[in-house]
Amino acid sequence: MTAPVHGAGALHRRIFARILLTAVPSAIVAGYVIAPGLGLGSDMYGDTLPWLVAAGIGAASGVQWAVSGALVRAALAARSGDAPGARLARILELPRRIELYSNTSGWLAGGLVFGLAAVVWHGVPATTALAAAGLALFASLFPGLVLVMLVEDVLRPAAVEEAGRGSRAATRGGFFWPRQRWYLPYAFAVALVSLLVFSAFVLLSRYRVAVGRLVSEAGARDGALAAEALRESLEAQARATATPVVAIALVLLVAFAVTGVLLARRQARAVGAVEASLRSMAAGAPELPGWASTDELGDLAAATADIALEMRRAFD
Repeated sequence: MTAPVHGAGALHRRIFARILLTAVPSAIVAGYVIAPGLGLGSDMYGDTLPWLVAAGIGAASGVQWAVSGALVRAALAARSGDAPGARLARILELPRRIELYSNTSGWLAGGLVFGLAAVVWHGVPATTALAAAGLALFASLFPGLVLVMLVEDVLRPAAVEEAGRGSRAATRGGFFWPRQRWYLPYAFAVALVSLLVFSAFVLLSRYRVAVGRLVSEAGARDGALAAEALRESLEAQARATATPVVAIALVLLVAFAVTGVLLARRQARAVGAVEASLRSMAAGAPELPGWASTDELGDLAAATADIALEMRRAFD
């Protein structure tokens, strides 16, 4: 038997706002990047494509709202049979669960709706829907990194409050318990692979367009005229390819910079919280650090909290 904790609905609304903040801009960029490779030409950019992207975002948002809501309620529920620290562990695992369950399922649903809408409206092959879903699933990885840190910020007061009751979460490990020794390399690898995959996808789609035009022009012209037409066509395709590749690189560079800033701010806040607790001990009024997380900084904060509690008992 579980009972929802007061404020779970408000926390979910704040978390969902962070979900939209990371998902909507990323979905717009992803939609315009993958569209040419799915057979949706650039002539649709000002016509149908915005509606396809909007349909995908709407489907993704609905799925994310439902899944994230269920995850928040389950994590914040007060359960009668909970072991000490169990609820704190659920709260600390929640950001990663939202990334892997809510974010992934939302992007998958959004990509599938995007592809199905293209099949219905433009008669592209039915496999387009599956391809769009697969690409959307891959595209969800990078915004998921930012989402984890934003959700962690929202949940930290609840985690610190729970830790302040004297409960300490047992280290569980696994995908839902990020540690810096593997999560930071994972974040770097996601950024690098995203740049390579999306750039290669644009190059492949442009290559197909170029081959089609070259074949048609070669068949329509002879000799020197054909050679000149081929040269002009290749130069035009090179210019057309450079623009989206540079745009992808810039978008991912900005996103990676934002991720780096958030990681650095997170480190500084954790260190500041532990430092404030240590200063309070030196002053004779021990206070628990205002930090709780699954990584090595969380271990340091938990150890500092144990010392502060022991000093409180000694002073009492």
